[in-house]
Amino acid sequence: MSKTQKPKKASFNLTMPENMPQIYADDLCHMMLGMPNSRLVFHVTPAIPKQGETAPSNHDRLGVLQLTIPTAALFNLAKHILSAAHENEEQIARSHERYGEFCRTALNGISVKDPDTTLETD
Repeated sequence: MSKTQKPKKASFNLTMPENMPQIYADDLCHMMLGMPNSRLVFHVTPAIPKQGETAPSNHDRLGVLQLTIPTAALFNLAKHILSAAHENEEQIARSHERYGEFCRTALNGISVKDPDTTLETD
């Protein structure tokens, strides 16, 4: 079932289909700015290989999305991202600190004598 909503500060209604693709990317790896459109290419870094598999090079990446967008819309997107980051600067900093605390707590007390052995659980 699709959801229709009116985005904040928008003069239009947005319908979001249930099957709308959601794509994860680690980073932007290529950008071609042009007029009237620009192209952005996003990638992921390959996962750590399973035992016995060859590890990917530090330079290996897998493209996951190539987005073509009007350049004017891309500039507007950049403006919105930077504006939102500025407005939420404190919350972003607190979240970063909480994530660090979570990692330290999770790792506290763990001792790994031999990294090639599996961790023993209770």
